[in-house]
Amino acid sequence: MKLDLPLDAFELDEKNPRIRGAGNQTEALNQLLEVEGDTIFGLARDISVRKRLDPTERLSVIAHPTTPGRYIALDGNRRLSALRLLKKNGLVDRADINLTPTQRKLMKQYAKRVDDSVAAVIEAFCFPSRDEANEFIRLKHTGANNGAGRIAWLAVPQGRFEQSGSWKTLSKLRELSRLAPAVVAELDAGTFALTTFERVAQSERFTELFKFNVSQCKALPQANVDLAYDALARIAAGVSNKEITSRGEFETVAKIGQFLDQLRAGIQLPSSQGGAGYKGQKKAEGEDEHPKRASGKDSDGANDVAKHEASPAATRFEEETPPTTVEDVPKKPRIRKGTGKLVRRDDFQFVTNAKCNAILKDLRAISVFDAPYACSALARSLLELTCLHYGREFGVTGKGYEQTIKAAANHLKSGEFNITNDPVNRLDIAISLDTAAARYEEFSNYMHNSVSLASPEAAASAFESIKPGLELMWQRMHFNAAKKGKMTLAEGKKSR
Repeated sequence: MKLDLPLDAFELDEKNPRIRGAGNQTEALNQLLEVEGDTIFGLARDISVRKRLDPTERLSVIAHPTTPGRYIALDGNRRLSALRLLKKNGLVDRADINLTPTQRKLMKQYAKRVDDSVAAVIEAFCFPSRDEANEFIRLKHTGANNGAGRIAWLAVPQGRFEQSGSWKTLSKLRELSRLAPAVVAELDAGTFALTTFERVAQSERFTELFKFNVSQCKALPQANVDLAYDALARIAAGVSNKEITSRGEFETVAKIGQFLDQLRAGIQLPSSQGGAGYKGQKKAEGEDEHPKRASGKDSDGANDVAKHEASPAATRFEEETPPTTVEDVPKKPRIRKGTGKLVRRDDFQFVTNAKCNAILKDLRAISVFDAPYACSALARSLLELTCLHYGREFGVTGKGYEQTIKAAANHLKSGEFNITNDPVNRLDIAISLDTAAARYEEFSNYMHNSVSLASPEAAASAFESIKPGLELMWQRMHFNAAKKGKMTLAEGKKSR
């Protein structure tokens, strides 16, 4: 049943899984501030900027068991908390609300931007029972769930949606028929490793060598666009055939620079063919298989870059694709620094491995909004280590990380170790983990992205899709160890 009610008609859920359990509304709010304070403040700021709640999200509620006309919010407690702090007079100043002086001052600043019309009526959906509501809340917060839950965008659909510079650049190359067929097919399927392409093509060294800013899809002054397009087509083909990855030769900025120097030294214009991979090009007679770092000069000392005068293509590019300026791009609401811990205090209670606990300690301390690359790398390492330990515990290891993850997911799906402590949605969790294995290369590319702009939201969503599976594996390993007499349940939790 759909409802449209004022803020005062709703209560926080004192049994909310984010908190330990509260005896009253004040305790519930304080506990939410304790574990989600940063995200609540970030949400409050967003509400004050947009002057509304997200219209695509309703609260999920049930009727209050003893008070007619009041409802308990089973999903949407952060929104209610933010709105209460913004709109309830005097709440921010109450001594029993655990806010620091700085937080009180900040919330008052946000509240000044919010008038009575903001969220005057809140949309909700009332479920007959908590159990029925939980079926849908679980799908919302536990990953992809084989398509029934929330599915994070990979890099290609995200780039297409945001019309990013890298997406526009690839679209331009496609329009000019300079992309290899395999690249075109992967772009259409959404499987092209766009973040890996960006790590190379959006690096400072690429811009310096080829005078083309991929992040803005813009040719710089004195650029030879044919030269840049040729290099970009080769990079795209290398990404497609996995010659260019996020590891090894391309793991650091310095190594990417060395590769680009070699690529620049190997390109001879005019280029009669576009879209060939950088290792698959026909070499000029006498050309070295692995050219040394380019010096920028030929045998007679002239600068070889200067030989490539601006071609008509450069003029066509500027006429057909106006440069994107800062003013052209709609400003996104700034996300308050310090929000977005991927792991909360009560998560991962059964982890016994020292390395994994060290990773979890960092993920509890670092905000994905402050350090998306670091959090992504930590999350990927946690996935790999957890699946390795799980595979060894149950004898289901595979060749390579992707196969090991898939083997662990299949073991979870099979129910071979289906203990009474498994969650009711064990199969959905396992399928979500299996999906992560199928996308492991793209997942790895994103985790290693240290050059191009990363999306904290995408990193958080990717981790949320695998987090239930990781926790289930550690829970199973813990109970298996207890079953063998290696430790008690209390000892397992204490080892955190």
